[in-house]
Amino acid sequence: MEAIAYVRVSTVEQSTDGVSLASQRARIDQWCLGNDYTLTATYEDAGLSGKSSDNRPGLQAALAHAQRSGATLVVYSLSRLSRSIADTCAIMERLNKAGGLASLSERIDGSTATGRMVLNLLISLSQFEREQIGERTSCALNHLRNQGRRVSRHIPFGWNCSNGRDLTRNQEEEAAINQMMAWSKAGRTLGEIADELNSSNIPTKSGKKWLRGTVHHILKRVMKVAV
Repeated sequence: MEAIAYVRVSTVEQSTDGVSLASQRARIDQWCLGNDYTLTATYEDAGLSGKSSDNRPGLQAALAHAQRSGATLVVYSLSRLSRSIADTCAIMERLNKAGGLASLSERIDGSTATGRMVLNLLISLSQFEREQIGERTSCALNHLRNQGRRVSRHIPFGWNCSNGRDLTRNQEEEAAINQMMAWSKAGRTLGEIADELNSSNIPTKSGKKWLRGTVHHILKRVMKVAV
């Protein structure tokens, strides 16, 4: 039986998670030897996120190879393949027409009906956990902002920071935010609000022109804090 390996790391994972490209390749080599698979090719994406498959040329090449040859795609873990349910389902559809998927960490053989069922359940749980972490992080950051603490290198519109750490309210920018919210509630589009701000000579934090994206970011942040 033919197998194709796919390995991936992001920049942070290379130094923190212990799943380097070399260690993933070694685990896959051992698995293939122990399960009568002939490893014919290895594809990799170094320093790329698993959020989307579109930006990973190594993965796309591996999938194309598997479909051409009917080989099984072997990965160290599902997190190496993708971190999105929709993305993984699309990948699985392509692999089901080939030799399926084998994930070593989860001990899943996606070429069987049972393996595909377990795979879908694990993917759903993984995305659920990731979304929960995102919600908790967002809540914690909003709490720090409400406490007047700086949470990024960018000082948010509506605030000043004189000591590099603590935020103090900027009354003029707060007035501009209130005006943006009023315009938004009145049905004005983001582009119209940006035009009004520019024509009123209200400066942005960077001194550049207002854009609809800038207005959207500020209103989105303010709404999150208000919840």
